[in-house]
Amino acid sequence: MSRTALIAAEMPKGYWDKASLLAVYVKNRLPHKLLPKGLTPVEILFPGSHAECLQNNLRPFGQRVKCFDYEVTDKLLARGYEGRIIGYTNTFQTY
Repeated sequence: MSRTALIAAEMPKGYWDKASLLAVYVKNRLPHKLLPKGLTPVEILFPGSHAECLQNNLRPFGQRVKCFDYEVTDKLLARGYEGRIIGYTNTFQTY
């Protein structure tokens, strides 16, 4: 899963650790046939979590995004720069 993510995103091999963490994150949020009623591992560990909401917010590894630069104070300068999603944080809906 990590190798596929790196190849699809055309990212260098140096990001293999980030791709592996993302693969584990995604795998824990997908239903599994051995768990009761099609639950996800996250729902088993944390009852009351909303799996649909977690699944809808998944983004591809290496997806190009625009990042907001909070330190730019000049009105005429660009306030954003291009970045890539390489993982998720522990906070909700943050890449």
